Amino acid sequence: LADTRRAVASLEEAETHAVGRGPSPLAGHSWDEIPPLLVEVRMTGRAAPFSEVGQRPDDLRQAGLAYLVVREGVTNALRHAGHANCIAVSLEHVADGSCRIAVRDDGEDASAGAPGGDTPNNANGDGTGLRRLAAQVGAAGGTIGWGPDEGGWSLEASIPALNRGEAR
Repeated sequence: LADTRRAVASLEEAETHAVGRGPSPLAGHSWDEIPPLLVEVRMTGRAAPFSEVGQRPDDLRQAGLAYLVVREGVTNALRHAGHANCIAVSLEHVADGSCRIAVRDDGEDASAGAPGGDTPNNANGDGTGLRRLAAQVGAAGGTIGWGPDEGGWSLEASIPALNRGEAR
């Protein structure tokens, strides 16, 4: 487990340090890579609806950061959502070029979604998981929040346009 954590930390460190410098590793993920993140959820027998509305921008940095948000939300739901039957992901591409992301589950143990008191208020960027993600989203000018909601847990983020490009 310690070796796995070190490997993940080194990958996350590379992503974090490269934000804002030249070609970002965030650009390594596309919008099309987000729906496959739900394959593992479905393999566990849970429902995993995915919705995407609006005109998808040609913004690889935004897509990369959206991918990280969804990956973290889905991973946390699989690890911490006690008896969740459904993990839902939605993307909304807004006319101003921003993207709103929501990952919601219907699990019983909503308090488990924030191990170690991982709340947006202490999101200083050290460590892994939600705090690191909050630092990345904040550095991009976006917002992120998480916590219990009606019947489960939700992670919601808004990411502004990061690269101006043509919508497709």
